[in-house]
Amino acid sequence: MKKIVLIFCMIMLLATTAYAEEVEVVIPEFDVTINGNIIDNQTEQYPFITYKGITYIPMTWDLSYALGLELNWEPSNGLKVSKRDKMKVYVQKEKTYNNLGKPYPAEAVSFPVKVNGKAFDNSIADYPLLNFRNITYFPMTYDYMVNEFNSGYKWDDILGLLVSADENLEISIPEPYYVSLKVNHEELKEKGILAEQMIHVEYDGDYEDISVVNGLNHEYDGYYYNLYISHYNDKDELIYTDILMNANIYESVDDYTNPSEIHGMPSDPLVTEAYYVLDLELLPIPVARAEFLTNYKDVLFTYFDEVTLSYEDLMYEGAVYMEAHLLPGSFNTLPGDLIPFAAAKSTQASSKDGENFDVNVYASDSGKVSFEPVSKSYIPLKKFNRAYIDPRELNWGLKLYNNNALVDEIHKGYIKLYDKDYKLIKVMINKAEVDSEMGIQ
Repeated sequence: MKKIVLIFCMIMLLATTAYAEEVEVVIPEFDVTINGNIIDNQTEQYPFITYKGITYIPMTWDLSYALGLELNWEPSNGLKVSKRDKMKVYVQKEKTYNNLGKPYPAEAVSFPVKVNGKAFDNSIADYPLLNFRNITYFPMTYDYMVNEFNSGYKWDDILGLLVSADENLEISIPEPYYVSLKVNHEELKEKGILAEQMIHVEYDGDYEDISVVNGLNHEYDGYYYNLYISHYNDKDELIYTDILMNANIYESVDDYTNPSEIHGMPSDPLVTEAYYVLDLELLPIPVARAEFLTNYKDVLFTYFDEVTLSYEDLMYEGAVYMEAHLLPGSFNTLPGDLIPFAAAKSTQASSKDGENFDVNVYASDSGKVSFEPVSKSYIPLKKFNRAYIDPRELNWGLKLYNNNALVDEIHKGYIKLYDKDYKLIKVMINKAEVDSEMGIQ
């Protein structure tokens, strides 16, 4: 009797194995982008794969949520996939190492699968659902991506495969991680590395240099950060808050640490200042991009590489004011990527009572701080009728002319255009300078 049972179990095992057909898949070398965020297939624990020339997407909880999909698994009923009314920003967590372009074993899914209530027959599918690293993978065919998921996808010879969720979905953005420090001038003079081994303060007798040190805390490699400093008086009243810097945290090489842009502060406090609060805001880069896309979804972006930008062209955009910005430290905060998050969000202005101001602490006397509305620094378009870039200069500058008279000369990399209410309506990017910074010939 025992022998019969053993034989029966072996037959069932062989039958199950035969049904779960083993196939070879490849982890592709081309880039895959989900909602504007590049997926690092080389280090992704559950990478995109290709089978029979079709790209497959892993149905992990995080990635499916990034497409606005909900997963339901029951041992008796298998996998159910349905649509959500929102999507969540995907942030890579676990990392591994994959050999791109090399074959890996996978197998056809043997359990039941329903998509939006419809059963899927894997046994007759040209592109069956696959199981790779114990995760179900869906073929990115038109029937699935468009008809069932309402997602967009297209191929770009340079950027690779671009995938986007249903644009009508609400975007759920994870909360950033904050570190806050309350310090005064005397404490700043005594301390070096502060806050998660990332904020460094160095006192040289005249200035306090505050910087974010890269590479000491690898937990935040690849994060985008904003560093704010709030100034308070001895009555605990906020004087103003300044954005010290914002940039990307890079991985260190051989424990070499390269500090970010250093912000110098006078060593002697203003009479009105009693203490500072340093706030470090940390966001994974995909979250930073998603926040940008949400906050500035109505802002248009174009490149300009003409020698002359005409006044009429800018007026045609509906612009009344313009503002030019330095390129290094802005676009380079997202290495290898031209999504202009910093172009629209970054500012050298400070906030007071919820509004933006240029703060002049050096012009203060009797303990007073000088505040000037940022709008005063915008250049009205009526002041010039052409903008000229001279590519023969080592540091290309933006020269603003009114007829033959030079109105202003700014060594900048991109232009922000505003309407009559100072609302940002367009960002124009100096493509030649971007290419130069990125090493593109």
